[in-house]
Amino acid sequence: MGAATGPGQGRITMPRTASLLLLLVPLLAACGDDPATSASASSAGTCALLEKIPAWGREPMRGTMYAQEVWIAYHRKGVKGKPGYPSWPRKKPEAEVLAKGLCRKAHSGDDIGDIARGWSNGNGAVAEGIVQLPVEANRTKPDAREIVLFRTKVGALTPLIEWEGGFWFARRIPIEKAMALGKLLEQERKRRARARVIHIHHAGAWPRRHEFDEYTKAQARQKAWAIIKTIEHGADFEEIARNHSNDGPSRKRGGLMKTKHPITREETEWFHWGDRTISDPLLRVILEECPPGKLWPQPVESERGIDVVMVLERRMD
Repeated sequence: MGAATGPGQGRITMPRTASLLLLLVPLLAACGDDPATSASASSAGTCALLEKIPAWGREPMRGTMYAQEVWIAYHRKGVKGKPGYPSWPRKKPEAEVLAKGLCRKAHSGDDIGDIARGWSNGNGAVAEGIVQLPVEANRTKPDAREIVLFRTKVGALTPLIEWEGGFWFARRIPIEKAMALGKLLEQERKRRARARVIHIHHAGAWPRRHEFDEYTKAQARQKAWAIIKTIEHGADFEEIARNHSNDGPSRKRGGLMKTKHPITREETEWFHWGDRTISDPLLRVILEECPPGKLWPQPVESERGIDVVMVLERRMD
């Protein structure tokens, strides 16, 4: 069904800056205002990328810090399948434009928890971006995130930095708020769901499939709407999936989706938060928005294509 999660992606046929913003328009429209343009002018200079991370001393980092992070990842060759480093479809320049825009929104007063939940590729995004630092392995040699967070007061925003194949900023938070968000994360990680999906690929979707280069996004969207109307009028979802889905594995199963269990890595029909085998918009519909047993009434669009979704069941155990 496309590939691993991360929003974003087209061809540059005009000046670079303008084209990058245009590439982001469909993505930004899904969540309201354009984060790259809606922030106040007073915050415009606060989110320049911090190119040089301050040096760290020789003493091990003591204690624990908590934050709400926003990590906007981009595609890196040669890391697909490596634990913790999925291969994102978004290009690096697009990720930087998006991250700077979101950073400006945070400085303008937008809730960073809402920003993280809607955009961040971090593992704690579903719980308003919660993260605990430093990770144990980094206590004697902290990474860039940990260094800038250490130098940030509780309640303040960090600088925007480049970190591990993405662009990152965060708000440092007190332990009381971190504990509440930690409970939320624990609860959300128990949420799981099964679904059937009819995937419609098109030119520009990731990963590229040359056999669909002649189909535009508009044509894919039109086909998805036609499929939804047909199912609403009584057509069988499984039969349509077998005849029209562009995803080979799930097509053979009548659209039934499968993934890898996050711990055992065994094949399963149950999807959990943080799953990187499908797009974030599709995962959100399956795990949160679509009522079980129902057809989602509109196409789900992402950088990987367009999907028609029916959620079979959802559990919280």
